Amino acid sequence: MSHPFARRIQEVYPEMPIADVQSERLAQHYFVLTINQSLVFRVARDDAGAAALKRETEFLLPAVGRAVALPVPQPAYAAFERMEAGAAFMGYPRIAGEPLWPEELSAGDLAAYTDRAAEDLAEFLHGLHAIEPRTLPPEFADGDSGFAAEGQSARLASSAGGDGREAVRLSVPRLYARIQTELFPLMSAAIRDRAERDFGGFLRRSAEQLPPRALIHGAMGPVHILHSGGEPGISGIVGFGSARFGDPAEDLAGILAGYGEAFFLNCLERYPGGDALEERARFHARVFPLREALYGLDGGDEDSLGFGMQAYEKEQIR
Repeated sequence: MSHPFARRIQEVYPEMPIADVQSERLAQHYFVLTINQSLVFRVARDDAGAAALKRETEFLLPAVGRAVALPVPQPAYAAFERMEAGAAFMGYPRIAGEPLWPEELSAGDLAAYTDRAAEDLAEFLHGLHAIEPRTLPPEFADGDSGFAAEGQSARLASSAGGDGREAVRLSVPRLYARIQTELFPLMSAAIRDRAERDFGGFLRRSAEQLPPRALIHGAMGPVHILHSGGEPGISGIVGFGSARFGDPAEDLAGILAGYGEAFFLNCLERYPGGDALEERARFHARVFPLREALYGLDGGDEDSLGFGMQAYEKEQIR
């Protein structure tokens, strides 16, 4: 077997026949590959990725699997005796299904299953958000410490969640501080005024009543929400690399930005107490593009910087 990660996996699991290897995604802290078209493996790219994989494998995914009805990754293979790049890994049986892209909610036979999909997502999020903090290590309590989702750009945050970069997981006060310092000089006066209203209103409300904190997926959106063709409802949820304790409205914001107003309201109606999350969800969805712009600034990616700035200028979510 010539693939270096396949050799590493077979070193730990010599009984595993490996006939096919597909390298699917490259995330900031992980390599992601599929073996034999049935097993998904994530291999650490650095020491931080190794530590995060270990926490996710040993604590996070088992806790989520016990709390929700929808299929989520359930680790069946792992190696953490060498906590280093290319050596630490975890693997799980691939969940059947393909990403539920927004156009599929209104295309063909799937349109008839929109209510079922909304019900499945609301039930999943409510179960996830109800997980007790004491069941997880303290590292998950820091809202800025989690890694964001596998193999996506921040540009997809409006429809799918981020890929592990700092700007994607910043808390709102830290995000606003960076925007004031680094993005305000690039904005017109009118757009700066809009950002000040967006963040000022959110932070004032938060000062009066702190948003609740819950375990959040942190990257809810089409690429992590799976469906199986014409089958009704959702077949599984993946991409838990960004999970952390934070505002549960962030997960609903991913649905709003990814699927639009009607489906968002459908999910919100089915989420117990969802009305209390609506205003915060709309805020988080509005500022996704500014996270994208900061990512571009951090990485010298002019396309992402420009895309984020333009998207915020044109933002229609209110």
